Amino acid sequence: MRIRDDYLSDDELYAKQERFLLFFGLLGSSRPAADKSHVDIRTVQKWKVKDTLGFKARYQEAAEEYGDLLEGVLHDHIMGLKPGQDILGLIFRLKAD
Repeated sequence: MRIRDDYLSDDELYAKQERFLLFFGLLGSSRPAADKSHVDIRTVQKWKVKDTLGFKARYQEAAEEYGDLLEGVLHDHIMGLKPGQDILGLIFRLKAD
């Protein structure tokens, strides 16, 4: 059930934003994060435009966390390459999975 932000205290709204940002940091995309956190995507867009409770900076931080997560995964896969394997093959294999 989605509750309008108008009826939330600042603490409740901040917690709702943090729930979205947690999923965004893990998934790297706003729409799936909104779905998982039960937040309407238009609400997320409104938070960004209005910078509600400093949302823009926290959104950017979550995006950077996702980038760091991807870098870590890619690094682990690159370190696991066997002789004769190349990065391009790894990318195609990861994309297929």
